[in-house]
Amino acid sequence: MMTDSHTWLHGKKFALYGDPDFVMGLAKFLMELGAEPIHVLCNNGSKKWNKAMQKVLAESPYGVNCKTYPAPICGTCAAWCSPRSRTS
Repeated sequence: MMTDSHTWLHGKKFALYGDPDFVMGLAKFLMELGAEPIHVLCNNGSKKWNKAMQKVLAESPYGVNCKTYPAPICGTCAAWCSPRSRTS
């Protein structure tokens, strides 16, 4: 499967969102196939997670342009969501 997927995923850019362990594992897997992460958003990431994720991204030539966002989505960060886009 990985050999077949490599030709379709190599050089593609992607963004990830999810729990810390999910996005770190998936980013590692996709970078092994040659895909390039651009944004990695973590719904409950900590500073420790951010540091570990930056290290993982720095180890691959595909991860050097990636930005990580470890802050939770709670309505206080205008860069993630606006009041109009949130639902109760």
